[in-house]
Amino acid sequence: MRQRTLEQIEDKEELALQVGSKYLSIQKCDEGYDYTFYDANYHGLDGGVIENKDVQISIVVAEVIAAEGLRSTKLVKEVDYDMLQEYVAYTAAYEMKAIEKKKVDGDSRFH
Repeated sequence: MRQRTLEQIEDKEELALQVGSKYLSIQKCDEGYDYTFYDANYHGLDGGVIENKDVQISIVVAEVIAAEGLRSTKLVKEVDYDMLQEYVAYTAAYEMKAIEKKKVDGDSRFH
């Protein structure tokens, strides 16, 4: 996907962006907008809910990027929302399996 300014972002139900070395996932919810920042390896860093249903997603994106202290708010790269969610889920599942394996391997040494 191409880089664009925040003003060029269409109003959508859900959106994923690369902002510098981080990713931002944002979607509409009952309260307004739910968002999460991820690092380059798809680990959740920070998130929250912006309780304002009446504002466009681009305005919310600008607010959460600024609140995160990211300076590269001029240009953002839109990425595939579903693909980002898939990478996040895969990373979490992989890490859970690694933790479970450590527990099993660690327990077996004591028997």
